[in-house]
Amino acid sequence: PDFRKHYISAYKKYSGVGYGPTFVDWAVCEKEEGYNSAANGAVMRLSFIPAYYTNINDVIKYTIQSAMVTHNHIEAIKGSVAWAVCIWMALHGYNKEELKRYIDRHYLYQEKDLPYILDIYSPFPFEKKLKELKHDWPDFSRNTLFTNIAVPYAFKCFYETNSYEECMREILSRTGDADTICAIAGGLCVAYYGETGFNNEEIIDKTRNLEALITNYTM
Repeated sequence: PDFRKHYISAYKKYSGVGYGPTFVDWAVCEKEEGYNSAANGAVMRLSFIPAYYTNINDVIKYTIQSAMVTHNHIEAIKGSVAWAVCIWMALHGYNKEELKRYIDRHYLYQEKDLPYILDIYSPFPFEKKLKELKHDWPDFSRNTLFTNIAVPYAFKCFYETNSYEECMREILSRTGDADTICAIAGGLCVAYYGETGFNNEEIIDKTRNLEALITNYTM
């Protein structure tokens, strides 16, 4: 699949609905190369890949390709692959302990380890800014906009809850990049539990009207 082509096409169809400014610049200019981002956007959008491809090698290959068109930073690629494999495992009957053993090989998911993850992170131009954030924000969940924080943080919320809704509530009860972390963890939750658990028709009706609301907002 030509991920670049389809992501740009999707942006043009649904512009102005909360994209990061760097992604907007990339999509508007239709750039050929990614912008070396280690942010969490590549992980947020990948859940369709392990849902579509049954072969784990295809999942890994296409996850890398999906990330590379924009988030061609090693941390974004590593986090995307780890998360895609977790979703694939959940879809193929692996339990939480098996998922935890896999993710622990790539990331430390426990909250007490987040300061350590931040310390060893050596991002592109953001290193000084990250140190400032760490000093100003003692709650490290606020740094979940970065992939190597978002992945262990989302996994922690998934692992320590027992349903899709409980996981979403756990994320929303904390600080951080909540909408994106919900999207990341939500893909794994649906793969693991098989459903969201939301059967309220009123909520579903509101969701059906979302596209109309977005259209009115962006006009």
